Amino acid sequence: MPKTKPGLAICIPTYRRPGLLRRLLGDLSKQTVWPEQLIIVDGDPSSHHARAVAESAGFDVSCVTYVPSNHANLPFQRYLGWRAAAGQRWIVYLDDDLRVPDKDALEKLILPLETLPGEIAGVTARIEFPNRPVARASIDGSSRAVSLLGALVHRFGSAHETQAGGLTPVGYRKPPADTGEPYATTQWLRGGVMAFDRNALDEQCFGERLFALAEIRAGLGEDTIISTKAALRGRLLLAWHVLFLHPDDDSPKAYAFEGYQAGWAHAYSRRLINDSYRGFEPATWADRAALVKHYLGKNLLNLRQCYLCPGWKTWNFASGYAWGSVWGLFRPPNASRLAPGVDWQRDAADCLRRATLVVREPAWR
Repeated sequence: MPKTKPGLAICIPTYRRPGLLRRLLGDLSKQTVWPEQLIIVDGDPSSHHARAVAESAGFDVSCVTYVPSNHANLPFQRYLGWRAAAGQRWIVYLDDDLRVPDKDALEKLILPLETLPGEIAGVTARIEFPNRPVARASIDGSSRAVSLLGALVHRFGSAHETQAGGLTPVGYRKPPADTGEPYATTQWLRGGVMAFDRNALDEQCFGERLFALAEIRAGLGEDTIISTKAALRGRLLLAWHVLFLHPDDDSPKAYAFEGYQAGWAHAYSRRLINDSYRGFEPATWADRAALVKHYLGKNLLNLRQCYLCPGWKTWNFASGYAWGSVWGLFRPPNASRLAPGVDWQRDAADCLRRATLVVREPAWR
C-alpha cells in the first residue's frame, strides 16, 4: 500500500489533454509514495475536462487542488502551482503527457531533497522518447544540420569549455558524465520532470518577462531559466536511475513547433536565457559575445540548409530564426511590450482565489 509523503506536492500544468492527464494520474496512483497535495493547474478551465479528471482521480490523495488558470502559459501555471503549494516542503512539476514506468520513480526522485535538506535545490530525471527515431531531425527537418551544428558548437562554441553537466550562456545543456552513481550534479533541470525544495524557489525565479514570452508562444527554455535561479540556493542533480517516458502522443502546446514562428521563437528565447544565465546577476560581455556567436553560427547553418534542401519549411524556419535573432540582439524581452496590459500578479491572485479542493469519487466505485 503506498504511503503519503508529508510535505510533498505534485503540480501538473495541463492544457487540453484530459486523456493524457488521466493516464498520468493512473501511473502516479501506482507509485510507492503519494503526494500530500496534488495540484492540477488547468490552462483551459472553461472546458471543465481537467476538473472532471481531477474529480475521478483513482488514488486517495488527502488534498487535490484544482487551479483554473486564466493563461494557457506554462511558466505562469508553474508559478500558480508553486503558490498553491504554500506550506509544503517539496514540489514536483510533471508534464501532463508523461508516463511513469517504474513504481518507485517518485520516491527515488525526491530522495536527495529529503535526505540533504538545504543542500539540494532540485532534482530531475532521465526522459526517454520511445517513439522518436534515434537520429531525429531537428525542427527545420535536417538531421544532417543537427550533427553539423553539434560539431561546430562543440569545436567553436561556449560548450567547448563547458564541463559535463554544465550550461552554456545560450542554453545548451551538456549531459553529466555517467559514472555509475545514481545521481550526478548538473546546472540545469529537464522541464518535464523537476523536483524542487520549495524554499529554493521564489517570485524572482519566475518573473513577468518569462510569463510574457510564453504568452506569445516563444517561451522555450523556461525550465532552464527557473532551474538556473534555483541553483543559487543549492545543488541540482540528475537522477540517472529514475526514468520517465515521453511518448509524443500530442504536439507541443506551450510553443510553436514548425515554420516561421518556430524559428522566431527558438532564436528570441535565447535572449532571455542569456539574460538569466547568471541567475539574478546581469549578463557579462562574454555572455553577450556567446549569444552573438550563436546567432551568427546558427543563421549560417540555416542558410546552408536552405541551399541543400530548398523548400518552404526550411526557408520559413530560417527566416523566422533570422528575424528572431535581430529581436534578440536589439529588442530584449520586455513584459510590457510582449504582453501589454496584462497584470500578472492580479491575474495570479484571481486564479488562486478561484482554486478549489476537489471532491472526488471514491476509488472503490
